[in-house]
Amino acid sequence: SHLERQQGGIGTRGGPGEAQIELDRRMIEDRIKSVKARLERVKKQRRTQRRARERNETFRVSLVGYTNAGKSTLLKILAEAETTDRGSVTRRRGLRLGYVPQAPVFDDSYTVEQVLEAAASNEHDPAERARRVAVTLGRTGFYDPYEPVGPLSGGWRKRLAIARELVTAPDLLLLDEPTNHLDLEGILWLEQLLGQNAPAFVVISHDRYFLENLTTRTIELDRRHAAGLFECNGKFSDFLEQRDL
Repeated sequence: SHLERQQGGIGTRGGPGEAQIELDRRMIEDRIKSVKARLERVKKQRRTQRRARERNETFRVSLVGYTNAGKSTLLKILAEAETTDRGSVTRRRGLRLGYVPQAPVFDDSYTVEQVLEAAASNEHDPAERARRVAVTLGRTGFYDPYEPVGPLSGGWRKRLAIARELVTAPDLLLLDEPTNHLDLEGILWLEQLLGQNAPAFVVISHDRYFLENLTTRTIELDRRHAAGLFECNGKFSDFLEQRDL
């Protein structure tokens, strides 16, 4: 009819109006497929990132237990600072360890730069050694490389002990009560340092907030547990919840 012709053939099989509807339908389907494909790529990327994060977080370990449970002794054995009475420790070939004890010792006649240069002496390339020292001094807050060690406060001596190990580029960092002597600013600095581009680490600390913010696995040494220890993946609060079940 005249009305059907004016309306572009709507209602007429195969008319231009129906062809446009079919074209629109296909365009919508194509867009839906494209969106679904993008969503799937995003999901896959997030799964990959989560798995990588989980692999990395496996080695952010807190070691806890009552006083005299043997935490510091175990850390010293892992660091080869003490030997075990029985059993053995197996390490990956070429593994580089860094160990920060509770009471670090320095030659007080040195400057902070000299302490780090001595620690990095195994690096045979002078340019690379100088670069490591300069970068580590900056990361740990020592902006005067000629500052003498002797007058440093307890908190800054602890920072220097951490710097001394970081400059060696360790694969695994062992930290025994690293927040001791640090003020609030120092603790926040350490949290940021260990949370960003830090090596894998095992840490002993009584600071629950520090452990909650950083670690992703907790091991408790206690003879009351069947194997002498209890371990839990997750935050420190997850460990407390599962241990007390």
